Amino acid sequence: MVAVLITSSVRLEPFSEEEMLDPRLKVVIGACERNRLPDCRSRLVPGEPRDQFSQAEHDKVHVYVTLAVVEAGRAYDTRIRWFAPDGGVAARMTQRHVVPRPSLPGLRLTGDFWAEVKKLRPGRWRVEVAVNDEVEAERTFEVIGSTRTDGPRSRLFGRAV
Repeated sequence: MVAVLITSSVRLEPFSEEEMLDPRLKVVIGACERNRLPDCRSRLVPGEPRDQFSQAEHDKVHVYVTLAVVEAGRAYDTRIRWFAPDGGVAARMTQRHVVPRPSLPGLRLTGDFWAEVKKLRPGRWRVEVAVNDEVEAERTFEVIGSTRTDGPRSRLFGRAV
C-alpha cells in the first residue's frame, strides 16, 4: 500500500530511548548506517496536508510517500515525476530502499521529495508516484504566484522596464 501526502513541511523526530532498545529497530538502524544514509536514528514526520502553495508564504512543496506493506530483503524504487502546468515533465526523482533481514513487523518506508515553491511556475502541478515502475498514485497542487504591493508584479523571466 502506498500513501502520498502533499505538505509544506516535513521534520525529523528522533526515536525515543525506549524505541532504541528494540533489537529489531537496531537491525534497521544498523543497515541504514552501513549504507551511510543520513538521519538513521530519526523518523520523518510530515506537516498538515495541503493542495495550495503561495510563493510569498511557502518555502517548499513536499511529496511525502509511505510504503506500508514491505517484504524483508526486497528492494523498492520510488520514482516521482513532477509535471508542470503546461503538462511537461519538469523533474524526476528516485529513491531506493532495501528492506533489511530481519525486519520489523509493520515497518513502513518513507520518502520526502521536495521542490522550492519560488522556483515553480504558478499554476496546477501534478506529481506521479511509481513504486518498482508501477504508477501507484497521482496528486495535484496549485502554486499561486507572489504578489507585490510596492510595484508591478515581477515575472519569472524578464527585465524591469
